[in-house]
Amino acid sequence: MINIFNEISKIEIVLKDLIELKKIKEFKIVLRINNLIELYILNSNNNDDVNLKNYQTKIRINYIHDTELIDDDYLNDLFENKKNIILDSKRNLNSLLSNYNSERVSRKAKIVTFYSYKGGVGRSTTLASCASYLAKHESKKIVIIDCDFEAPGFTNFYLNHPNEINFQNGFVEFLLDKSENNEILVSDYCNEVGVDFAGDGSIFVMQAGNLSEDVISKIEEISTHKNQYLNGLARLQFSNKTEFENQFSNLVKEIEKEIAPDLIFIDSRTGFNDVFGLTALNFSDLVIGFFGDNVQTLPGLNFFIEKVGFSENNVNSIIVNSIISNRSSFNKFQQKLDNKVLEMNLLKEDEENQISIKSFPIVRYTPLESIGVTEDSKDEFIDLIENKRFPEYNLLFDYIYSIITEDTKSQLTEESELKPESVQNNKSFYEILSAKTDKIINSNLFEANNLIKGFDIDDNINVQRSLKKHIKSKLRDSYPKLYGEHSSNEMLKNIYYRKSMEDIFNHSKFILLGNKGTGKTFLYEALKIEDIVNKLKNKAQKKDNYVFFHLIDNSTGKFIDTLLFEDVDEENESFYHKFWVVYIWNSIMLESEIKLGFKSAYEVLPITNDSLTRRRFLEIIQNNDLFIKIELELKELDNYLKSSIKKQNLVVIFDGLDQIVKPSNWHYKIVPLINYWRHHSFSKISPKLFLRSDLFEKLSNITNVKELKNQSISIEWNQQELFAYFFKLIFKTSGDSFLKYMLFTRYNSYELIKQINQKSGDDNQIPLDEYYLKPMVEAFFGKFADSKNSPRFGESYEWFFRNLKNANNTISLRPFIDLLDSAIDYSNSSDNSKYPILPANYYVHGEARKDALTNHFDDLITEKGNEDLNVVCKYIREKKTNQPVFLNNTKSDFDKLLKEIIEFENTENTTVDQLINMLKLNGVISEHFSSKGVSYSFALLYKYFLGLKTK
Repeated sequence: MINIFNEISKIEIVLKDLIELKKIKEFKIVLRINNLIELYILNSNNNDDVNLKNYQTKIRINYIHDTELIDDDYLNDLFENKKNIILDSKRNLNSLLSNYNSERVSRKAKIVTFYSYKGGVGRSTTLASCASYLAKHESKKIVIIDCDFEAPGFTNFYLNHPNEINFQNGFVEFLLDKSENNEILVSDYCNEVGVDFAGDGSIFVMQAGNLSEDVISKIEEISTHKNQYLNGLARLQFSNKTEFENQFSNLVKEIEKEIAPDLIFIDSRTGFNDVFGLTALNFSDLVIGFFGDNVQTLPGLNFFIEKVGFSENNVNSIIVNSIISNRSSFNKFQQKLDNKVLEMNLLKEDEENQISIKSFPIVRYTPLESIGVTEDSKDEFIDLIENKRFPEYNLLFDYIYSIITEDTKSQLTEESELKPESVQNNKSFYEILSAKTDKIINSNLFEANNLIKGFDIDDNINVQRSLKKHIKSKLRDSYPKLYGEHSSNEMLKNIYYRKSMEDIFNHSKFILLGNKGTGKTFLYEALKIEDIVNKLKNKAQKKDNYVFFHLIDNSTGKFIDTLLFEDVDEENESFYHKFWVVYIWNSIMLESEIKLGFKSAYEVLPITNDSLTRRRFLEIIQNNDLFIKIELELKELDNYLKSSIKKQNLVVIFDGLDQIVKPSNWHYKIVPLINYWRHHSFSKISPKLFLRSDLFEKLSNITNVKELKNQSISIEWNQQELFAYFFKLIFKTSGDSFLKYMLFTRYNSYELIKQINQKSGDDNQIPLDEYYLKPMVEAFFGKFADSKNSPRFGESYEWFFRNLKNANNTISLRPFIDLLDSAIDYSNSSDNSKYPILPANYYVHGEARKDALTNHFDDLITEKGNEDLNVVCKYIREKKTNQPVFLNNTKSDFDKLLKEIIEFENTENTTVDQLINMLKLNGVISEHFSSKGVSYSFALLYKYFLGLKTK
């Protein structure tokens, strides 16, 4: 919504009320081109009746008498118009042919404009890919501004579900709102992209504007966000070079002030237009023109060469011939380009400084065409970017990077000293090693590599066994405890910083989703530790101050069970909207004075799970005046943070919502909380709701779930993260020894091992890259998941995820860590081999795999709503069933089993379908459809724990 249109709607309501009171006869509201609101009030009894002093917009009131309509044609025509609101707009596209000889504006951020003469040539897709490429591989912070106003292209890029457009105010709304209110923040008009697309960098998108069809006003012309966008677009003066240049310059200043990007990418409009002329020639450091290989693009190509390639403003330029069917067509295009450049150079008076323009061919690349269109495009797109799988684009992106930055990639030094282990702690280990082994242990990586080359077979076996024993011993001494309480020191010492965690600072994402065992509660507690927050903030490249308030915490007076209100709510979502506003206000104000310096104007008491808090909440909820006051105070806090010189951001986080709201009531008690934060208008207060994935999936009365998931952070673990977490433990305890052990098993890969050592850094975080992880997995677990080094069970790198994942293809950290805990124990008593460190026969063993699930399952069934999971699994484990239970079951067999359980056990779910849904949501089973009918499969994770059989 554009603020000035909102103000007009409010003024209309006031004036209509005055007509009802018969204080005025009629009125007209005219919005002038300079955003002046001019009111024409007919037959006012008293000029004081029209009181609009509280409005900050420019307003001029004209009081008119009936007699004036007779003599004034303008007024007569005005009041004959049936509409109460008239939007006076004017938009001329006539400034493109102006000469732009002024100096190009200098900025801290490099500005790149992407332009195409015609549509359908891959301009926006290439821009999106280039931004992700430079963010991931060069850690750049990038802001994308969509200036393709007639056909906005960045509404559904960078989404998990691109079919659900991510509507948000953008460029048009910002320019108009900023002209009326200089205090607004440009960050409120930008959407931060998730870390899965941005890697170590960051990407912010300023859309052209909000194209939502949601009705927000009763006035026809501005009834929806899209109508307001179009009316706002009509009011922008692109043809007025000075005005628009000032507006755009101020926009860039605000972006640099708030977001401080390295690069600003502009997605320009197609064809001949004023926006391109202004942004490209006066602001850009580089302009990239996209042209097809047909004759229709020739006028645009010539225009681009004349205006940009030979600009007096010294703008760098690149021409891309896209999307071509084959390389030979590029040769013809290149000839046209060369001829035009030659012609222009011949016209130059300066014959010594001839201009050349670099060009690149881009062939049709089918996987990129689905970006922002299909839901299965995300993983393929990320894989293309991360692994640089499209060579022609890589060449273009690397060339763009070489022009716009002077940064150089740091080169690996020839010699690298390893992080030394404590000799004192390893005294007993050193005492039993031979003299040659001592040399290996005490040497650096380079020396160790050379020493190994001179060892005989016996020496190798001796050192390998010693290193192996030492690595397992050190790991065992400091093995992590993933259950129960953790001290701050333990959390700080053992935390693994995952990329998804960096989205905690992303204002655009407010829901954090994860199954049991993904670490929601651990992260919730970790965010209480300042050192962890600062480390995360640095990784996410955030400069502002972030203060976290934990809004559910029984130990600090922030907890009340909603069952206390069961007698008054009657499944009333409106009641729970107010309940959550009161709860949020109360929780925040308990800490705001100490942590933020903001004191509530009202009495603030702890939230306790008793009738006193119940009565206090009801007094506010049922008193409209009181409720409005606390709503206004939350807005006052937001304005306070906005004006703070400390650049403070308040992040309010919720975990344990299933403790406050019974899972069976989430559909009407939690949905109002989600909707409140979904539509909030705070700039400096942002929420994070830590939700169980299974309970989120059960929400039945929430609209646009896919759109909601685009605003969510998934903290499910992936294969690479599991191994990276495990090897962080290894590097923390015996990284030096492990890398030297790798030299024995992969002595021809010294350069690779040296890179692993350097890239692990001070925090021992291994890059999430198969190139580094796979050799480490092979050294520790062996190449194959078979004690005889046979490929029959597949590679160990793949085995763990395949055998430990849930039925919904997610994986929890706990079973992985517990499996290795048991396997190491079993191996310590009998393993005397030299390779690998943990042979397959120990971690594929049935008892170890049974142990892997024990603690995780016990923790899983303590979750509210999961009581029947214990009933079903206990029934199967204790072999109470009248039939064998297989890994894979037909629908009839599985239905029979569940009916049996319902008949003989006390279950909360009373139907087969309810039990199946509960098992599916917890990742215990998956449902399959085929020509033979429906079947159900247990996750391999449960095979040994439940004693399942194979057919």
